[in-house]
Amino acid sequence: MISSQVFSLIERRAAQELEDRRGVFAREVNEVASNAAMHGALSSTKVKGRIVGIIENELRTRASKIWLVFKLAIESAQIILTEEIASEIKQRLSAILDQHSGDLTNQYKTTEQSMPRAAHPLKAFAQLRSAALERVATEIDFAALKGGARSEPTPGIINIVNNSGVVQTGAGSSASFVKIDAPQRKQVEMTLSVVEKAIQQAASLGEVDRKQVSELIADVTTVRSKLPVNTVDFACGSFQM
Repeated sequence: MISSQVFSLIERRAAQELEDRRGVFAREVNEVASNAAMHGALSSTKVKGRIVGIIENELRTRASKIWLVFKLAIESAQIILTEEIASEIKQRLSAILDQHSGDLTNQYKTTEQSMPRAAHPLKAFAQLRSAALERVATEIDFAALKGGARSEPTPGIINIVNNSGVVQTGAGSSASFVKIDAPQRKQVEMTLSVVEKAIQQAASLGEVDRKQVSELIADVTTVRSKLPVNTVDFACGSFQM
């Protein structure tokens, strides 16, 4: 669930964004109406259809603007976008859109009422609204897929035990001590290098986690280089990535 504090901030920012859109919408409609009046075609069905098209595009634009505000909040608050939260966002987004679409509904009613009786009926406002919400809903669903991928298990607490060379990471990781000679030590160092490269290429790791794990591996390598070659204890364990 989105906290009331975060949602309040979302509402405030969305109101600011949509306030700017009212002026843009009014200018677009006035431009069409003015051009039509100059040619004596203000009451034509073609002009009415163009105005409804402007309303349709504006509904899409406003729904997208609201979603962008939600995305900003999700990223800022580091919220994992689950299916449950995605469903909540769709409901709240719909409510915010309705709250700030009074100018659109009024313009639609005015346009509809001025249509000739024999003219082909305009698309219903509810149909325009549903199409706009459905379009943005797919964007939310895609974002939820990405959020689900991010929520998969990633490295957790990483422990290095004194100078023993033990590195443990992730839930259920384990380690045991073994004696290694010089050739084996070289092999371990090569393995650490391979692991570090794999970490750099791991798509599931964020940049912060990637940097921290790489630094820890560098620390392990440094510690190993300072220990006597013939008395090296190292760890064999699991590494989750």
